[in-house]
Amino acid sequence: MIHRLPGLASTFLLCSVLGWVAACGSEPPSREAPAVAEPVREAEAPGLLVEGAHAQLMGDMGAVYFKVVNEGSGPDRLVRVETPVAESAETHESSSEDGVVRMRARPDGFEIPADGVLTLEPGGKHVMLMGLEATATASGRLPLTLVFEHAPPIDIEVEVGAPDTADADHDRG
Repeated sequence: MIHRLPGLASTFLLCSVLGWVAACGSEPPSREAPAVAEPVREAEAPGLLVEGAHAQLMGDMGAVYFKVVNEGSGPDRLVRVETPVAESAETHESSSEDGVVRMRARPDGFEIPADGVLTLEPGGKHVMLMGLEATATASGRLPLTLVFEHAPPIDIEVEVGAPDTADADHDRG
């Protein structure tokens, strides 16, 4: 006696068998946590290391964040930032007073203490890019040159990330 399965039942049975066969040949999923990448030391000059550089862009503006580690015995200063992909790159600092976030240009740059770290991060010190070229983000990286008071300039490639809507204090103010 031959029994015919209705169309839907036979399709289900076929898919179940194929799924089982495919599962037999595959490796079990890894139970290990994915590796977390350490901050990359993107560039260095004698006594200075730049690491973790990334940018958040919105339209023709953006903010750049990174750390500069000073392994030297004397202080240095980030005096300016240059890039061929924006009309200007300025050192800025955001602060909050009475619930109002203000952003101020820091034309003298930022001090990097001896044997210390300068941290540029959202809500604090950062490099403000204004007048970004429309094609600047096509590669996902932005070229910057960091110019210091004592150390030679450092060229870095900044990774472009998604804009952080929680950090919307980049209003040219």
